[in-house]
Amino acid sequence: KIIIMGRKTKTDGLKKIREPKSPCHDELDKKREKYQKWQKQLNLMNANSFALAQWIKLYIMVNQRAKATLSITVNPHLYQRLKEEIG
Repeated sequence: KIIIMGRKTKTDGLKKIREPKSPCHDELDKKREKYQKWQKQLNLMNANSFALAQWIKLYIMVNQRAKATLSITVNPHLYQRLKEEIG
């Protein structure tokens, strides 16, 4: 009987039996999925903040002589990034 540690695959003759993952592996998988989802959201936020900053700069250039008000609602993190990018 051979037991290979890690994903716990047991080899018994020619028949391979896959044991269920331990709760520890389930928790790691959940954390990995959560991190990947967060990373996708961050990448999307980076792209959106760049595009929004470019649009706001263009809006300011076009309307710099006229009194114009631009009103948008963003989350605090995105607001801080826009402040840094626009100046």
